[in-house]
Amino acid sequence: RLRDMKRIRVFRFPRRPACCVGVSPDGTRVVAGSYDGTIGVWDFNTGEPTCVFNAHSMSVKAVVVSPNGRSIISASEDSKIGVWNIAMGEKRAVLAGHSGGVIALALTHDGTTLISGSHDKTIRVWDMANMRCSAKLEGHTQRIFSLAVTADDATIVSGSSDKSIRAWDLKSKVCFHILRGHSKSIRSVSVTPDDRWIVSGSVDGTVRVWPMPHDKVQRTKSFKSYIYGPVIYVDPVTLAPEQVQY
Repeated sequence: RLRDMKRIRVFRFPRRPACCVGVSPDGTRVVAGSYDGTIGVWDFNTGEPTCVFNAHSMSVKAVVVSPNGRSIISASEDSKIGVWNIAMGEKRAVLAGHSGGVIALALTHDGTTLISGSHDKTIRVWDMANMRCSAKLEGHTQRIFSLAVTADDATIVSGSSDKSIRAWDLKSKVCFHILRGHSKSIRSVSVTPDDRWIVSGSVDGTVRVWPMPHDKVQRTKSFKSYIYGPVIYVDPVTLAPEQVQY
């Protein structure tokens, strides 16, 4: 619960630890991917499991829920992306094309386009109407760990082990901006809801805030440990976290 940072529910995998989570847009379901390749779904209000998908042959690295709440999309170290029907508890499609493990996903807010990032150093864009890859974006020189899409669905932001952040025009599929400043791998990128700022977290122990689309870091906040997860709840002007719990 964000207003007082108290835990109100615990969702448990029966076998292996969870390594990625997602929430349905209506807030009724929690979805998690596990190291054993399964995906679990829980009722948010009761905490009870509703289904488990034996999804992948290797660990699940990212999960997203479609805007209509009907589908789960998962990315795995097995290099595949799975699309799953929540209500029916069955697989809808497998998206194949990456030559390495898929470790990052982002979905446009209208649900029509999926973006995936991989160990193979590429970003792929998928048309969710026909479940096919419509473009392969190349430019990063190492694996892509994190992806984000602007609120207007016009720009893809990617963070990579090559220590750079790239901004891509979703319509033309062209990289129009490269941000550099982190000294180590970038593990997380987010875009503020007003599309004014990019926020990045790195293994170098810093969170950086960048104005969009200018190639200059605006603020830097240092931490005592690596930054691996999503970067949220940081005021982009003061760099003061709204809530911090250790």
